[in-house]
Amino acid sequence: MLLDQTVGDLLREAAQQTPTTVALQEVAPPAPDGAPGPSRSWTYAELLVEAEASARWLLTRFQPGETIFPVEIEDVLLRHPAGVDYSIFLVTRAREVARTQGTREGMLTTVRVTGGVITSAGILLASVFAVLGVLPLIVLTQIGIIVFVGVLLDTLVVRTGRVPAIAIALGDRFWWPSRLTEHAEPPAPAPHD
Repeated sequence: MLLDQTVGDLLREAAQQTPTTVALQEVAPPAPDGAPGPSRSWTYAELLVEAEASARWLLTRFQPGETIFPVEIEDVLLRHPAGVDYSIFLVTRAREVARTQGTREGMLTTVRVTGGVITSAGILLASVFAVLGVLPLIVLTQIGIIVFVGVLLDTLVVRTGRVPAIAIALGDRFWWPSRLTEHAEPPAPAPHD
């Protein structure tokens, strides 16, 4: 069963069964003069030696089960960009509508019109990260669960509740430091007689 094996177990098995088969090929881009770039390759046996050496090095610096990178960094690098773009979509559309309807009505119209699409996309993205939560690797499980919960909170609470509430409470001040009409279309030219 796959869940009972580690990546190291699979690599050892491949190195034992097909030690001379190329497992990894690195190809550099061509040089500016068009000459082929340098390339390297590793057989399964060579890759196993490299992987075990890397593992031994890591074990001299970290305890088994210890997180190598803090989960907080992964949270910032993955969850925030993944969730923030939905708020950017919402606010950009709300700004377009608010130019003609005002901030309050513009935000309410935008949430009503785009809410289903943006919320569906957020739920889909969260579910993709939820899959990481069932992997047997502790770090990936942590990342998966954190990003899953974070994107769901951003999609269902922040984007649908907090951002519109703040926009409505602040009115036109929500668009500070710019003005709502700053990028409005120029007026149509007056007809010539």
